[in-house]
Order: sequence, then C-alpha cells, then structure tokens
Amino acid sequence: MLRRGAATFALVLFFLAWGAGGASAAGSQDLWPNGAAGSRANTEWRTSSYGGGLLLRRTLLKVFLNTGEVLDLGSSAIGQGSSDIIVWNPGLVTGPIGTEDVSAAPSFSCNGQRAGVQGQITLRAQELAGPDTIPAGGVAGGYFPCHYAAPSTGIYNIAFTGPAGFALVPDADGTIGADVALANANDTSAAQGTSVAAWDATVRSSLASTTNITGRVFTYYLTLFTGGNGLPVFPTVYAVTGDGYRYQVDLRGMDPNGWVSYGNQRGFLNSDGATPLYHDAVATGAGSPGQLTNIQGGVTFDLPSFPLFFEPPSNATITALGLPLAPTAPVMTSLAFVGNLGGNTSLVNSGGTFTYASNVPGVYEIVISRDGVNFDPTLPANRVLRGVRPAGAQTVSWDGKDNSSTFFPVGSYQVHARFHGGEYHFPMIDVENDTQGGPTITLLNPPGGCPALVGGCTAGFYDDRAYMTLNGTVVDLGNTVGNVLCGNNPPA
Repeated sequence: MLRRGAATFALVLFFLAWGAGGASAAGSQDLWPNGAAGSRANTEWRTSSYGGGLLLRRTLLKVFLNTGEVLDLGSSAIGQGSSDIIVWNPGLVTGPIGTEDVSAAPSFSCNGQRAGVQGQITLRAQELAGPDTIPAGGVAGGYFPCHYAAPSTGIYNIAFTGPAGFALVPDADGTIGADVALANANDTSAAQGTSVAAWDATVRSSLASTTNITGRVFTYYLTLFTGGNGLPVFPTVYAVTGDGYRYQVDLRGMDPNGWVSYGNQRGFLNSDGATPLYHDAVATGAGSPGQLTNIQGGVTFDLPSFPLFFEPPSNATITALGLPLAPTAPVMTSLAFVGNLGGNTSLVNSGGTFTYASNVPGVYEIVISRDGVNFDPTLPANRVLRGVRPAGAQTVSWDGKDNSSTFFPVGSYQVHARFHGGEYHFPMIDVENDTQGGPTITLLNPPGGCPALVGGCTAGFYDDRAYMTLNGTVVDLGNTVGNVLCGNNPPA
C-alpha cells in the first residue's frame, strides 16, 4: 500500500514571464519614445495566424471612453492605398480574443471624415507631439487628427490598417524602414503594406483640450514586424493580471522579424489542453513552423487574457475591465491527502485525492517527492500536479504515477504545495534571437513587498530544456529529457 507522509507547503507570490516615463500621446510613440534605442517595429493588420488559426496576425486595439470624450486618431499609413483607422462601438466586436469577429459595420472611419492631411502622421516630430487641437494651434508641431466622440461609456475597438487595407488581398509583408526616426521613405508610403509604422490613439475631454487622458489604450495581443533580423527593439509595455497584479515588461533588445507578444495565466498548455506547461513550445516540421502551425507533443496555445497597455494603466480602465485595483496575497490552507483505503493510505499502483483551500483564484502546484528531499517539479521520479482553480475548497486527483508515468512504489512520501498569485506568462511567438539579456519583467504592486525570490520583483522563470508532455511524447523529438532544446546561431 501507499502511505503519504506529513504534508508541508510553501506559499509564494509566483510570476512567470519576463523604464517608464511620461507620455504625450498614446500610440507608437510610447513604444518608441524620444531617444529610443534600436529599431522600430511596425504594427500589423493581417489575416494569417499563429498556432494553426488560434491567434490572428493583427493588433486589435481597445480603448476605454466615457460618454462625450474624444478619441483623436492618426497614422503614417493614412492617405496611402486602402489604409484606414476604424472604430467599433462597445459590443460590436465579438468572439474569443485572438480571432475576434470584426465583420460588424464600423461606427467610425477616418477615411469617411478626413480631408487633406487630416489623420496623417508624416514626421517623427508629429508622432512625439501627438494630436493638435481643433481649432488648430493648441499643440505645437502636432498632427491634424481624425476624431470620434464617444456616444456611450465602454470599451471601444480600433483597427489601424496599412495601405494594403482591411481585407488584405494579398496578405504579404510590407517593405518597411524599421527606423525609429521615421526618416525612411517607406515609413510613410504605400510600402508599409500590411503594417503601420506610426499610429496614435489619444483620449481627451474635447477637441479643444490639450490635456491627454492617459492609461486608456490597450490590446490583448501585439503583433509587430521589423522586416528582418539584426534589428533589435526596446519597447516597454504594461500588463495587468486577472487578480490585479501589474507588471512592466521591457523587451531590452529582442531581435525578431515578425512576432506576436501577449499575456495570460497559463502560457502554453500541456497535451491535456488544460495544464500549464512551463516549457517552450516547439513546432513540428509540418505547415509553417515559424507560426507554430503544428506543435510537438500535443502542446497548444492558451489564448491571450491579460491586457497590455502602452503606458501605465488608469484605474478607470482597470475597473471597466472588471479587474481589482490592488492584488490580494494568496493563502493556501488545509492541504490534505485522502487515499482509496481511507485516511492518507492508498493501494500500490493507485493514487488518491488532494484537498486544499485558497482565498483567491489562481494556479496550484503540488509536488510529490520520491525521496522527500528533492522537490524539483521537473524530476522524472517526482510528480507535479498543476492547474487553475477558483477560490475556496478544491480537490485534485492523482493517479499514483510519477512524471515518467511509472507508479510510485510502496512507501511514505512528502508533499510540497504552493499557490501562485499574480502568475503572468508572456509568450513570444516567432522571436528568432535575443542577444542583449532581455526581456525584463518587473512586478510593480506586490502586496506586502517583493516576493522572497532571488531577484525579488524582477525574478522570473524560464525552462528551455527538453521535456515529456502528459501524453508521453518527448519534446523536442530525438532529444533527451533535461537537455537544452535546439537553437539557432544569432545573427552576425
């Protein structure tokens, strides 16, 4: 028979994944502020996808507006080809995040309003200055914006389309400048194709106001395109988790070509489609590997679920999204094991049920140690159980097996459990290189202070070793569990 020993558990504020300054307007100038190093990446609007259709290659922006507030809009693509800036009122864009249905008639089109240079951002100085007032002259050097007054309070959706337009026929890469200074002719011409080099979405109380209302614009997934490698980027974004933790994410010189970044609670999912993986996802050779059309081991995407802001988020926006303004530290209590023979005892080659309670929703982790000393959740001889559960009393089933699918022998076994508050995964899809030490993620509002981890509020977790999924498949194929995954040499 199998007897469980006395359970112990550790509680941590656990977060996964990865400067800030004032902003004069909300948009690309937040990603590439004055003095920004490196290269520029254009925002994309395309019909191709990542993960076999789970995540479209486009940036659908969102903004919280109160009734009567004005949304000023402009881009470097306006006036070129079929480009436009489209706004949908609350409730018109539906469907799951990543593949939203945007077929509803737009509530506003910049092309339907504009005349002359209205809506055009053609100079770096205009991008940095933001929108001028109407009548003109309130903001020195500002661009002449398209504008939309909110008819009701709520979350609006915005699409900035490149010269290739909304329908994107064909869906092809643009030829872009990738320069922060917007000095390349391709930055403001039809060469942008399916992308936009500079864009702005600024909230003000009126057309005549010069005061920007910050922290309102966000997205759930950010698709960007530099046009090649050897073009490192240094943008900063801000994330808010479902339980109210706020993070600053600094890419610090990542070197992708075209890629998508987003945030969620579970990252990639194991072969059961529910358990957080805590590993890299590795594509098979079928389909389009760069877009993770097919993933080894039955691994799948978890969809984006946390908003990404381009400046520190406002409390009004966080409240409108139904998120708490401040996080609550997680507390896990009443950990116990019930075997199939009663008490904490089970027959050999069988498992049992763990029970616990938590004060907040989040991710649990239970590690059963083979030797009672090493509680490494990745050790083949141990067993790790993970999942996402609501607050309150919970049960977790165990089949009696270790991580290599071998039954535990007769004995007594120690258990460690912990509950993750503020868990934040930041998947980066199709990023080829990172040679400058990033990204860096900083927890901004830890309840009770920074967690007791090496690195404190900048601590994170990353595992690029080969592994076995729950269905018994070793990732990557031909490698040995625990060895480093395959990689490519960085660009010269």
